Amino acid sequence: MPCYHALDQYIQRLEKQGYRFVIKDFVGFLNWSSPLKEVLRPYTRHASSYCYLIKSNIMAFHRCIDCVNILQRRCRRERMPFWTTCCFGVVEFNIPIWAQEVPIGVISVGCFCHEGQALRERLDKLSQQYGFERTMLDMVYEESLCMAKCDTEELLELFGFISEYIANVCEPYLTHKRIAYRYDNTPDTSFEKIHAYILQEFTDSSISLEKIAKACNYSTSSVSHLFHDNLHMNIRKYINQLRVSKAEKLLRNGKSIVAVAMECGFNDPSYFANTFSSVMGVSPSEYQKQRLSRQRTDPFAARHPKDVRKS
Repeated sequence: MPCYHALDQYIQRLEKQGYRFVIKDFVGFLNWSSPLKEVLRPYTRHASSYCYLIKSNIMAFHRCIDCVNILQRRCRRERMPFWTTCCFGVVEFNIPIWAQEVPIGVISVGCFCHEGQALRERLDKLSQQYGFERTMLDMVYEESLCMAKCDTEELLELFGFISEYIANVCEPYLTHKRIAYRYDNTPDTSFEKIHAYILQEFTDSSISLEKIAKACNYSTSSVSHLFHDNLHMNIRKYINQLRVSKAEKLLRNGKSIVAVAMECGFNDPSYFANTFSSVMGVSPSEYQKQRLSRQRTDPFAARHPKDVRKS
């Protein structure tokens, strides 16, 4: 009998090491084994602010589903892992899950991102095509995606184990199943509505769980539950991360600490400084000093999340 607890512990260790991944089920295998579904359910959608922003637009969401369908067809043609970049600029390492010669799903590792001119052109196009605010795209893309790819062999060694585990669990079921390839193209409107509201209002100093719940017509407990299930953190922590990400850009442009605090939704500059330090590992003034100094020596220097941000 499979040891699902061991799988759960292994995945949690990967999460603590900073790896992000999503499992895409092509044939409904998650419904074949309740214990397996319980372990993997939190990893069946991207917990990325950027992806949730994209999916808040229904046309962009369906374009995202088209990308998944293309990925599914490629997995049916190829057994070997491969890198892809979706139409919204998210780079992933994909490990197909094959059981009894059937591609039943894929593990997509990453949420890595592009840099340079190609990225700017892609975000410009998204802004024009779907009506996203350009500054919001920049901020959320930079905040939620990892700037550096990991080693291919390392990813294959770590996540190939999960692929083999899922295949071994599912193989006995395949003799009794008629396989029909599909992908769920129904958006999770509950969470999307909440997330879209937060992205629009996070700089409002009066934003609160109660205010979000009232605006979205849900109870506070439902909002908390939906948010934690999808992003694995509480709302206050997420709002502070959005605010700090916006503050980073303003500080790099030379704005004063007090002005940045107010513009990002902090009424108290001291609370802003404490929050910024807890997220970034340095004070706002020290961060600004470091960034402006770097820009003077290298105006094209790109920020890497590991420069200053705590893991």
